[in-house]
Amino acid sequence: MIKTNRFTLNHNVLDYEDGTNEVLILEPSTDKVAGDILFLHGHQVGARVGAWEVPRYLGPLLSRGYRIIAPSLLGYGKTSGEPDYCGPLTLKRLEATIRDFVDGPVHVMGASRGGTLAVLFAEHFSELAASCTAIAGVYDLESMVNQTSDERMKQNIINETGGTVDSYNKRDPKKLCDKLKAPLHIVHGLKDEQIPVSQAEDFSLFLQEKNINQKLTILEKSGHKLFSERIFKEVMIPFLETE
Repeated sequence: MIKTNRFTLNHNVLDYEDGTNEVLILEPSTDKVAGDILFLHGHQVGARVGAWEVPRYLGPLLSRGYRIIAPSLLGYGKTSGEPDYCGPLTLKRLEATIRDFVDGPVHVMGASRGGTLAVLFAEHFSELAASCTAIAGVYDLESMVNQTSDERMKQNIINETGGTVDSYNKRDPKKLCDKLKAPLHIVHGLKDEQIPVSQAEDFSLFLQEKNINQKLTILEKSGHKLFSERIFKEVMIPFLETE
């Protein structure tokens, strides 16, 4: 256990039949907990520390009284297994983890691949999602692979998914949009240099045409990393507090 003036951190490594899951629980140092947030991290180049990168940028949520449940995804931190870019194995582990820690719905939030995964989680396990905030995610892997000039990202997606149409379809949030019951907030930086803003715009338009409850926020001066205190306070927290 690690204790600071803003939160208490509990580190858990859980054993399942298919491997281990690492989960950090960040308890806010407030009298009243505002709610639970399942936070899903993005890809990490180099040291894949998983959930351990989360505490340094979620201070605004903790100060507001939210309890953070932060799992390390497959192949990151001490969660065993190979990464599969938001695939069925990752979703299976996440479901097992979250059911071990909560009894009811949580706010689901994620960034980059975690943003994609947040939407997929809210679709697959709609009874567990009170709301969904998808930050700088990819919502069409096939178009991302075909359009990106980032060869490292392209190969990473192909390697983790298998690079087939079927594998992309299994990770396509549009395919399961009718199962999305939680209010969805799509947040993206206009100047995102890794994932083009068109991913968010096209997904939002698709959902609008299906009359699905969603909100799109484009941050005109921002890039891929959207973790400033101002963005949390002005964009993400107000959405949470209206749901």
